[in-house]
Amino acid sequence: MDLADLRVGIEPPPGGLALREVRRNLRSKLLCDLTFLKSCRDNKVIPTNFRLKHPDGPPSTVNILAKCSHALIRKTIHNIRRNLDTTNSSLFHHFGILSLANIHPIIWDTYLRISIEKADHISAKKTDTQKKKLFFLLQHKIPPKQTTNTPVLIHHLSDTPIDQTTRELLSKVLNFCITPHKLPTETIITQVESAISHLPPTEAEETRQDIASTLRRAKLPPSNISRSERICLRNLHNNTDIIVLPADKGDATVILNTSDYVEKISSLL
Repeated sequence: MDLADLRVGIEPPPGGLALREVRRNLRSKLLCDLTFLKSCRDNKVIPTNFRLKHPDGPPSTVNILAKCSHALIRKTIHNIRRNLDTTNSSLFHHFGILSLANIHPIIWDTYLRISIEKADHISAKKTDTQKKKLFFLLQHKIPPKQTTNTPVLIHHLSDTPIDQTTRELLSKVLNFCITPHKLPTETIITQVESAISHLPPTEAEETRQDIASTLRRAKLPPSNISRSERICLRNLHNNTDIIVLPADKGDATVILNTSDYVEKISSLL
């Protein structure tokens, strides 16, 4: 008996089985790529094809390119997830079409078995290759440089006495970022809306939903200064008799009388 004789009812659409097999294989590859890139993202390693390089670039340039490479990985993960959703929808659509074709059960079962086995084989082969890549990347991962915090010199030139807690606070350098009391939700939303204004409506809405979900789950990190240091910071902010500035040269902090500072600036103008 010929296979054509086993078909009953409506004929399947031309290329329907082949197209579904292509979609299934594509889905297996996308799942493998997604798993690999998520592992690279979580372990902070950059695959070779994502590395942005600059010949003889200074360390600052290297750091910028590394951040861009990580951003590219995150963007690719987002694109793969979107392609997976499209592929899954297409598979479901083709399954509905083929179910109406009344293909003989023997042919249908045989097709499903072969296509699943082929997709599993592709997935296993690709997973094995990517595991070796990830192992190689982790073996050759460059450890982060250990930075030593050198003490900051404080030149106290004002008439207002300062205590040891204030000195310890100022020794954290003036660009030290203090954890806020509350999340700057309004600022984040405003900046996100400005950034996505040029995106298509669908992508812009997806970004809004992602940001909203992240903000709902977000929690403030623990404070990185003590309560006494926070009180000292408030006192420094409210004290109009002194002004705290970075030194023109060297890593130092200068405390001046506000009147002396204004007089010096006026003489220079």
